[in-house]
Amino acid sequence: MNPKHFLSVDIDYWVKDTDSMMTSLLSLMNSKGDIPLIAVMNHQQLLPYVDESEARHLVNIDYHSDLNNITVKELHCGSWVSYVKWRAEGKYTWIRPEKDPSMGRCDSAGSRWNSFTDWRYTRSIIEIPYKFRLNKFLPNCAGIGLCMSPAFISQPMREFFLELVRLCEIPYEPGDPSELFSEPKIPPGLEEAHAHVCHIPY
Repeated sequence: MNPKHFLSVDIDYWVKDTDSMMTSLLSLMNSKGDIPLIAVMNHQQLLPYVDESEARHLVNIDYHSDLNNITVKELHCGSWVSYVKWRAEGKYTWIRPEKDPSMGRCDSAGSRWNSFTDWRYTRSIIEIPYKFRLNKFLPNCAGIGLCMSPAFISQPMREFFLELVRLCEIPYEPGDPSELFSEPKIPPGLEEAHAHVCHIPY
């Protein structure tokens, strides 16, 4: 049986297609059933929920990979995936909207997006936003996290996100609107032997 997954949704994935964002999120709200749901301002705020879930597969819908290599020393919105505590036994899938050289690597290493990580398995899939529906990830889902990422989106997207949180009564954790902050921290487990990493090409 496939391990359960945690669905992480950063609305900056739809930064070029706000209408599709609205359609996808409203459909998700109507279909999610009793799957636990949390909304946050900054993506690293999802980390405790991912860590404590039953999931061993993180599916991240995002314009950015949010993945750094094993030299990472600061937890922030672009590195949080490298801090998932079960990553050495887990699978990471990054769903991205397009093939864009500005996306991918989040540590300025100049190499491919999943180089030198200690996740057991990583892959990336391109999904076209106006064709993409989140509902296909609902089966076997252990939890859902919605992220605003205000530094990367338009004001109308921010307003829609907050209105969705209000109307659907989604538990919400506010944060720093600038996202320009970090916490000095070494990912747990890096002192141990690194797991084998499988790099999946674009």
